[in-house]
Amino acid sequence: MAVDGVDSLRFILDTAAESSAITAEVADRMQVDPARVRRVRVVGAGGARIMTSVSLRTLELGGAAVGGVNAIVIDGRMLDASRRRPAPAPAR
Repeated sequence: MAVDGVDSLRFILDTAAESSAITAEVADRMQVDPARVRRVRVVGAGGARIMTSVSLRTLELGGAAVGGVNAIVIDGRMLDASRRRPAPAPAR
């Protein structure tokens, strides 16, 4: 996957998501133009928060590309927590 020419990115594909997200690390690597940054209100299961959104020039995956995608900038630790699997139940 590549975002604005920054390639070889790990990603999670959620086809039911209402919006896209990138980590702060990816945003830093992209050297986002401040003119493409804005603050937005995001509402989820945990409540509402004000977060940073960036306008991506291109989002490429498997030879297909789309432009003008807005993405929320998230803390990469959020993804680390989502990948943790619950401990297996003890055997009876």
